[in-house]
Amino acid sequence: MQLQKEWKDIGYVQKKLADKLWARFRAACDKFFERKSTFFKSNRESEVENLAKKEALITAVKEFQFGQNKEENLNAIKDFQRQWSEIGYVPSNEKERLQKEFRAAINSHFEKLQIDAQEFKLNSFKERLSHSDDYKSVSKEKRFLLDKIQKLKEEIKLWENNLGFLANSKQADILKAEFEKKMENARKEIALEEAKLKMIDQAAEKTN
Repeated sequence: MQLQKEWKDIGYVQKKLADKLWARFRAACDKFFERKSTFFKSNRESEVENLAKKEALITAVKEFQFGQNKEENLNAIKDFQRQWSEIGYVPSNEKERLQKEFRAAINSHFEKLQIDAQEFKLNSFKERLSHSDDYKSVSKEKRFLLDKIQKLKEEIKLWENNLGFLANSKQADILKAEFEKKMENARKEIALEEAKLKMIDQAAEKTN
């Protein structure tokens, strides 16, 4: 502990004061470590509780029976995602696994319901935008989207250049397929982000 080190580095004090000061310092340290222990114990217990909540939610998503109404189905999925985001921290070693399982459960329903994931994301963004009247946050979102599009375009250009250096071989064909898949996903993401930008511009025109 840094404070204990600093205590040792402090110079000499009178003997009649040293014992009293040391006792007060030790008591303060003990109190600090006690509170620290309680804090982390509480956090660990909370994370275990949140782990159970997320496990239960994943099960609920997998077992949920959707109806025939597309809008109601979309709202149900949005509600699952809202519940997921509202659950607090989980143990760090479980975070990635849980996220993958939740995403897979949601994507499975997209396929069954024949709902396009990009359409869903755009619909969710449109709804969020319609409830936002904060110019600064919308402006910040627009800058974020522009930066993201630029970065994706640069990545596509890099992958295209890498493809040009690959010779004809079985291993090269595997790498080519991987690069082409990455570029396809990046182009889809660019289209999505550009659609979001268009929504922002249209919303801005209506307010002017």
